[in-house]
Amino acid sequence: MVLGIAGVSNAQLFYSASEPTQQIDLVNFNTGAVTNIHDVGNRPDSLLVRNGKILYTVSARGTLEQFDPVAKTNKLLATFPNGGPRDMVYEPGRKSILIALYTSARLARYNLNTGAVTIFPSKKIGSTVDGLAYDPAGNLYAVVSHNTICQLDPNTGAILQTLVLEAHNKVNGGDGLLYDNFTHNLWAAHDGTQGNGLIEIPLTATKPPRMGTPIFRQTGKVHVPDGIISDGIGNLYIGEGLQFLTQYSIPKDAIIKRVLVKGIDSPAFKSEPATSKVH
Repeated sequence: MVLGIAGVSNAQLFYSASEPTQQIDLVNFNTGAVTNIHDVGNRPDSLLVRNGKILYTVSARGTLEQFDPVAKTNKLLATFPNGGPRDMVYEPGRKSILIALYTSARLARYNLNTGAVTIFPSKKIGSTVDGLAYDPAGNLYAVVSHNTICQLDPNTGAILQTLVLEAHNKVNGGDGLLYDNFTHNLWAAHDGTQGNGLIEIPLTATKPPRMGTPIFRQTGKVHVPDGIISDGIGNLYIGEGLQFLTQYSIPKDAIIKRVLVKGIDSPAFKSEPATSKVH
């Protein structure tokens, strides 16, 4: 099922972490074709692609795993007991990744060359940690305790500045997070008391940048958004409601296209556009 505007063409290929179906899919955004390429056996959460291989987290079993879509092999990379690994982000230089440990509200650094794991800080950052993002200067941001965006020290995990999105209400609030090269701002997927949608978070040109007043976009028009990625040229792609891979145009402030991907939590580009890379 494809819902879109006539004339829109997008030949991009995506991988999708599909939670309820417990699998990883290949999605042709142009045709709407969805192909199951790996049965995880549990609920995958976040995806990153490295050298053609898919890195993914499985929160319920506390693992970081790697699937090779060519060799059709799966490899356990790391285990995080009681951590609940979820969202991930490449670190500057792309020699390591940072993983949000949702349950223990900490960060885990995984060295892609050595396989070494570092968990920090010693105390919880908040009640939970979700989306993670780096800006081009190497400043780290995270969704903490659902309703707050924090700038964190990437070495210690210390909170450097905070921005409250809305009044705290159970698990409602921000989820996926990214830095977008087109707007030079942060964007968060939002399922909160003010309605489902996207939030643009302006960053000042100062060093370090300060987070400005949140701008609520598409409120009530994007149903339970989760994973969110950017192509760097004005389009965001969102895992929406465990049902659609959704394209949002920043310049038009409009939903351009939806492709039915049952169970989708988080998308990743099969081949990441150079414009989308922060580092």
